[in-house]
Amino acid sequence: SIDIEGYDASALMGAKKVLNRTEYLEFEYNWMGDWKKKYSLSRVITMLEETFHFACYFIGDREVWRISHGCWQEHYSIPFWSNVGCVSVPRAPTLLTKMEHVFQKTLATNVSDL
Repeated sequence: SIDIEGYDASALMGAKKVLNRTEYLEFEYNWMGDWKKKYSLSRVITMLEETFHFACYFIGDREVWRISHGCWQEHYSIPFWSNVGCVSVPRAPTLLTKMEHVFQKTLATNVSDL
């Protein structure tokens, strides 16, 4: 997990050697720092998915929403505060299965129940 006050994207874009060995990472997405002008969430998620084979999710209190692997929506680029969790598909299959289970449970939950 990294928390560097809006410069998470720069850290991720520069951490390519580490990302090749990473099973799970979590970072903040918001309207500050590099997120303001330098990087889009879409660009970072695409890099994590296509180059490093991560599945990424918005992380809620008890729910997760997949934002990679065909689930990206353009309005996700609107800056707001959120934690983003990414699981390495090849390096952490058990964790990926758990995340997908929570994602499917989230999809099955009524919005009024959240």
